[in-house]
Amino acid sequence: MENKNEIPKKKKLKKIILYFFWFIFGIFLLAILTPVFLNLFFSKDIEPIDDSNILSGLSEINLLEEDNAYFDLIKIKDVINLESIPDKGIFINNYLNLSEYDDFDIEKILAENELALEYFNDASFKNSFQDPRYANPSEIDDDSMIALNTFREVTRLSALRSIEFAKKGDKEEAILEAKKIIKVGDLIERSQSHLFVYLVGVYVKEIGFNVLEKLILEYEIDSEVLDKYKNEFLEYNYSDNDTIWRLAYVWDKMKIVDILEGKYDEAFNNDSFFRGFRYLNKPPFKTNYYFKPNKLIKELNERYSLVIDYSSNPCELNNYDSLNFIFYPDNFVAIFLQDNSYLKMAVNPFLPPGILKKKCEREGRYLEIMELFDESLN
Repeated sequence: MENKNEIPKKKKLKKIILYFFWFIFGIFLLAILTPVFLNLFFSKDIEPIDDSNILSGLSEINLLEEDNAYFDLIKIKDVINLESIPDKGIFINNYLNLSEYDDFDIEKILAENELALEYFNDASFKNSFQDPRYANPSEIDDDSMIALNTFREVTRLSALRSIEFAKKGDKEEAILEAKKIIKVGDLIERSQSHLFVYLVGVYVKEIGFNVLEKLILEYEIDSEVLDKYKNEFLEYNYSDNDTIWRLAYVWDKMKIVDILEGKYDEAFNNDSFFRGFRYLNKPPFKTNYYFKPNKLIKELNERYSLVIDYSSNPCELNNYDSLNFIFYPDNFVAIFLQDNSYLKMAVNPFLPPGILKKKCEREGRYLEIMELFDESLN
């Protein structure tokens, strides 16, 4: 016979189960109705904006191949030979001191890369660098790839050769080799290119200044040699190249257009998260709370405009903490409630504040080395 005390317990358990069911059902209903409500009442996009404030700073660059250092540098990937380098990590991280390692045959490494260094030398005699993919802002080629890492590798080889010149007593050749590195980096840094290409230019240039510092501190370069090339080194301060940010804006805008034209449909349909949002971008929700291209372009324009202003300001005038680079929702609730969240995550704009801060650090580094230059002259 059933215990009378057990009956209230069973009723209580049934109530808990029922409440739990209604709670789950309510959440499910809310999840369905919230986007319906948002789409019905808050889905209107803004009108297209005038973005000439950014686009006017870009132009089509037409360079003859024989005047463009790019075409010398891309030939290096076919001839560079790093097989004689026993430890790539040491080569990358301690290129200034490879002679300290017994297993590095420096003469052999340089001999095997004579042609690669010759192409690098040819590039240093050019006065321009332009990656053809970004020469025409209206026709950016975002699909092709070039061997940017090769640019870094040959730069380290050139640094190695500069130090070898100094060790053998040829101080002027050592300085000239360092100057080549800095000039090539400067050409890349000042070009109209993608942010990743710009960063390669920055890296190349920093290697050149690292080599120059080592030469001055450790190899007692004659003051006559330093004086001879001082004015040339003064030309290579870090640039205020804002075209990288203008092109980044164009790049992100192109991605929005590509999404609208369906070029990413297959990729998104293979992603369960984005696939759920795609269902909302169909009738009756063709105008979509989570998908407002013109509004996103406006937000991108505002952010990139601020970055462009900061890139040309003196470092001490910039408040980098005021830049909001958390551009897309970072939690599920925000994704669900924030308008345009689908498109923001799909575009995922690349706006790292660290690049702007690093620019100021590099300027300080440049000034330190030029002061060292002056001290050696005196």
